[in-house]
Amino acid sequence: MRTGVLLRIWAGDTGARTGFQIFQFLLPVVAVTSTTATATEVGLLGAVQFLPVVLFSLAAGSLVTRFDAMLLLLVSNVLRLAAVGYLTVAALAGSLGLGDLMLAGFVVGTATIVYDVTFQSTVPRVVGPQSLQRVNGLLQGSISVVQMGAPALAGFLVAGLGGAGSFAVLTGVFFLVAAGFATRTVNTGGIVTTPVSVVEGLRYTWRDRYVRAICTQSAVFNLHEQAFMTVFLVYGLREVGLGSGAIGFAVGASSLGSLLGALVAGRLARVFHFGRVVSFSLPAAALALLLASLLPAGYVLPAFAVALAVNGFALGLYNVNAVSLRQITPPPEFLGPVTAAYRMLSFGTIPLGALIGGILLDLVPGRVALTVVAVSLLVLTCQIFATPVRSLALLPSPAVPPGEPMTEAVDG
Repeated sequence: MRTGVLLRIWAGDTGARTGFQIFQFLLPVVAVTSTTATATEVGLLGAVQFLPVVLFSLAAGSLVTRFDAMLLLLVSNVLRLAAVGYLTVAALAGSLGLGDLMLAGFVVGTATIVYDVTFQSTVPRVVGPQSLQRVNGLLQGSISVVQMGAPALAGFLVAGLGGAGSFAVLTGVFFLVAAGFATRTVNTGGIVTTPVSVVEGLRYTWRDRYVRAICTQSAVFNLHEQAFMTVFLVYGLREVGLGSGAIGFAVGASSLGSLLGALVAGRLARVFHFGRVVSFSLPAAALALLLASLLPAGYVLPAFAVALAVNGFALGLYNVNAVSLRQITPPPEFLGPVTAAYRMLSFGTIPLGALIGGILLDLVPGRVALTVVAVSLLVLTCQIFATPVRSLALLPSPAVPPGEPMTEAVDG
């Protein structure tokens, strides 16, 4: 493992993810507090942010096979800087509207898919297969810390500085991130030696029964999670009267749980059985959301803070191990296209989830909408017990041919 290279990449990634998490939280909060957007429009705003996952994931996978990784990481952050800078100018001029937020959300979403596919395709080449699970745990832990602090910071920024001041601060964050990538030289050892088409990446993702299983389950979960969080944000701000800081606190509790889950994910998978840890994680995350949805409105903040913390812990366990499985299974030349295909399929449901959440909240009361989404999520995530992932005792060896049985697989 090239530790120095990993540390330099990790430092830039932490800054980039901090900026993105603040942006992702700011956009709907500003829409709710500074515009007359309906719940459906807030859901549409969330959908627009993730629409590029559907449109450009495969193109991002193609870019990873043709361009230097550090160049792609730099350009993607320059695009995010430009989009947030535009919002800052519009807010200062007093002309900021829902259309501006959607445009910036789309640009940032496009840049983010390029960034994420590039970063996740590069990490396995830097650290090697033996360290992959441990490094993914550390990276997921770092992401969780960012997710824990960024929503709370964004909430307090809006409360203290308003939309214009918040976007100005965020512009400064992305400027520093872009400057860091512009001055950082990292030899990642190249992306691929033999380019593989994105169509081949899609075929591999579908043919390999393990990658297909976690991709399908992730897609189902992401759709429901986005619908749930869209409802929770609007319900908390408008129906319950929580402030943006309180919403940020609840979301931060989820990230604290995710941090703890990420730090123990690899050890638990090795000690208790890889497949069972992965399989039980998603239903446990769904059950926590359902229980919180059933409690009276007077307990919204503490109930959802605890539920989101449990939800985050379960997702931390799942994400570290599922990402490691997805990264270690394909041959090296397939890594970029498979990463792109996987993210398009698993994250491509997020725009639909955001839109469903907004429409549902316009049709029924908030608590009813939360309960409906949580029940559906719990039922569908239990389908993971019927997949072959459940039988994996350990994380398999690298580059097992698509769909072939792995030596660590067991019955039961």
